[in-house]
Amino acid sequence: MIKTLQIAKYEAKMSSRGWRFWLLLGLVAGISLFASRDYLLYSSRGYFLHSGYSFQHPSFWLMAAILGLGTFALAVDICGRLRKTQMDKILFPLPVGPMELMAGRFLGVLISVVPLAAIGCFSLGLWQSLYGAGVVVWQPFVMAFVLLILPLLLPLTALAITLRTYFKHDFATILLGAVLATGLWLVGRAWGLMVDFPAVLVQLENASPTLGARFALGTYVFPWLIHGLLSVLILLLAPLYLRRQHLQRHIVQRREGRGVSLFGFATLARWLTDLRFDPHLGKGFYTVLIGAVLCSALGLVWALEKMEDQKPPKLEERFTESAAAAALRDGIADTLHYAIEVKPLADASRLDLTAQLTLKIREAVGEMGFEIDPRFRIDGIECDGQVVAFEQTLEGIIARFPEVLPAEQTVTLRFVYHGRPSEYSTQYSRLNTLWYPLVWQKVRTSQKGQWVRKESDLFEAEIKLHRLPGQQGIFAGVSTASEDSRVAGWKTFYPVDGLELAWGSYQLIEENRQGYFIRFYHFPGHAYQAAIFLEEMEEQEGYVRERLGRLPFPQLTIIETPYGYIPEPGASRGWLSRKEEMQVIDRAQVQVTMPGVISLSENDISYLHEKIWLLERLDHNPRVIPFYQQLPEVLNRLHQQFYRKLISVYFDHSLHPVGEYAFWLRDHLSGYASKLLEKNLWWQRRILNFDVGTAGDLPLSVARRDSLYALHRQGTYPALERVRGEGLFRMIHHLLGEENWWNLMREIFKEHRFEDFSIDAFWELTEGFYGEDLAWFREQWVEGTALPSYQILFAEARAIENRETMGIDYDVIAHVKNHGTGRFHVPIYIETERDDVIRSLWIDGGAEATLQLRVPDRPIGAMIDPQNWVVQEPYLDENQKKRSHSFQKVQIRGDER
Repeated sequence: MIKTLQIAKYEAKMSSRGWRFWLLLGLVAGISLFASRDYLLYSSRGYFLHSGYSFQHPSFWLMAAILGLGTFALAVDICGRLRKTQMDKILFPLPVGPMELMAGRFLGVLISVVPLAAIGCFSLGLWQSLYGAGVVVWQPFVMAFVLLILPLLLPLTALAITLRTYFKHDFATILLGAVLATGLWLVGRAWGLMVDFPAVLVQLENASPTLGARFALGTYVFPWLIHGLLSVLILLLAPLYLRRQHLQRHIVQRREGRGVSLFGFATLARWLTDLRFDPHLGKGFYTVLIGAVLCSALGLVWALEKMEDQKPPKLEERFTESAAAAALRDGIADTLHYAIEVKPLADASRLDLTAQLTLKIREAVGEMGFEIDPRFRIDGIECDGQVVAFEQTLEGIIARFPEVLPAEQTVTLRFVYHGRPSEYSTQYSRLNTLWYPLVWQKVRTSQKGQWVRKESDLFEAEIKLHRLPGQQGIFAGVSTASEDSRVAGWKTFYPVDGLELAWGSYQLIEENRQGYFIRFYHFPGHAYQAAIFLEEMEEQEGYVRERLGRLPFPQLTIIETPYGYIPEPGASRGWLSRKEEMQVIDRAQVQVTMPGVISLSENDISYLHEKIWLLERLDHNPRVIPFYQQLPEVLNRLHQQFYRKLISVYFDHSLHPVGEYAFWLRDHLSGYASKLLEKNLWWQRRILNFDVGTAGDLPLSVARRDSLYALHRQGTYPALERVRGEGLFRMIHHLLGEENWWNLMREIFKEHRFEDFSIDAFWELTEGFYGEDLAWFREQWVEGTALPSYQILFAEARAIENRETMGIDYDVIAHVKNHGTGRFHVPIYIETERDDVIRSLWIDGGAEATLQLRVPDRPIGAMIDPQNWVVQEPYLDENQKKRSHSFQKVQIRGDER
């Protein structure tokens, strides 16, 4: 050991004198300064830097790459020169053993590189503390150094030393090292044995400012040990080629007059014939080598068994077009009631659940499909006390009943299952995926392995949670009394179509608002931030309530979550390392947000701390304080997040549309309403654009061919479906007018919240406010493929003397043609010198129509639908060579000017 440390000390000292070390130091310093300049740039622009921003910076990836290459270069340099290791020549027996020599070189490289890596990694946190306008939590930086930097440097160093011992040529070492390193990375990641660098980096990017890195170090203990064991194993291979008097022999011999190709057959044959074992290695070395191989093999077997127990079923297990798959598509049962019991383990290693599901059978059935997050494994299913055979696949569960269930019968199914969901930890846990079995209500799309939701059920639920010590549960419902103080229970306020449950070391703020009650569950020490948030959001909430009316819930539950961001419904944020399994989770998992629940990221509210407001009391100029420069951006983001989720509370969580076109109301009404309630009028005009053919995901050929329902069933062009779906609501808005539109929205929430709302009922209400039949609109636009293309053929005006005002009026005529299909009341915009006039004109598909009106000011031009009220194909402007709405200058007749 002493000789090894002496060699390591000497090698580190010699390496620090070489140009490679100083080049590496210069590059690390340059990258760090580059990061600091970038921080200054973002700070000057008012960009808000949260605690994990350093890991989103490209300099982190660049620094990791430079450190890896620099480590490889230093290791190659050490092996390429004779050192004064208390000997003149490399001869066996030596004063040091072969493994002592290799270990000394290994430690020598790490002594040089690890401090550089630490300086580079933590310097990013230093710049952030200076320019990030927030207190830096160093735990994510420590985690990045331990879980990203060290697992990269250790095997690279061992690989470089081993390869340079075998190959006496730097280029051959670098070439083969790149190939082997890439192969090890791909194989290790495919089997889930190596540290998944992108997954760890994503978690660090969204690290919680209070909790630090949002995961237990134990999650990556095994992959980290694999990296260390792999480094030792690679290093043990180096002494196998340390041969007497041949340490510095080159692999490629040079002949007089011509060279020998590095990739030639003669070179390969000579290299293979020179391979042999060193007889001076000793029994101890072979014992360690065999032990390392056995440990690696046993660890691999253990890891495979562990993965087999935790991972979802294999990719090959897919639904087929059989009777079982047909049962899954039909959705032949109505969900009435859930009774779920949740038992988390104290070490967050497993979650045990029991769900009792009450169903009403629509028609006789012998098997039924259910959907659940693939991370949960079903242990058993019972139907009215009888054991049910089942098959669990990636897409869901097929339950085969002992006997056929008759129609109109109510049955009770009992599911026992376990798992470890993604957002599950010892302190703060949250269940917002399909953590309970849901009756399959999906249909296949044209894309392989993808499904779209057909409809969902309204049900009531009772929840029991076995609380852990010091934690409280969170559920948007009425609390029920329990004899056991360790068990919390709730039942839903009203019928819902989704369930969300959370528990942790929370504190509570309660507040009364107009017509409802707020319960804000926040982290310890964040009472001030929670109060500030509620105060800041009161104006936004009042603005939404003014348009839509009283909140449809008796209670609004707000949860602070220890994550950097809250994904949108349908997004996935799992911990699986295998790429294929992650894709499966993305397809099969459904993000569930329970009605009446709003989740807020800790990163979004943690900076509303009372100490920041003390800056103003110290008589500093707010304009020179970075926080005050960034505060408008922070508050604007909080407003945007809150108002979007508040819109979702009204539309997505209180309306339950049913029928063939239920997806239209369910998926697109809230999207359009959120754009209408945008307070920034400039941004509102920008996002209210429903033209097709303007982008690759809005193809004209598909828009002309496929109806809204066809687009939804195919699932190939979701952007086109969204544009048509939201655009149809905008067209209805135009037909009704501003006042009738909002009256319609309030009437829907007043009469049909928390109950099945059929599409026919929607049309009945809409026609009541419109005053006429809308069958033509349903036939052409909703069920059909109407897509107009408007052009102003000519626009002219005639000046007329107005004897009453002693001025001049203008009679304007605009002739418009619809080159496409679909009848609608299209707006025509007339621009004058002083004012703008908008009139609507009924035009059928392929027809022409003329708009006539009198204006008091000189007209300048006429334009089709400048406010994007109609879903249409933009007109191709031949002069500007771009697609836009047709525009024509107005030609004036009879005007001397």
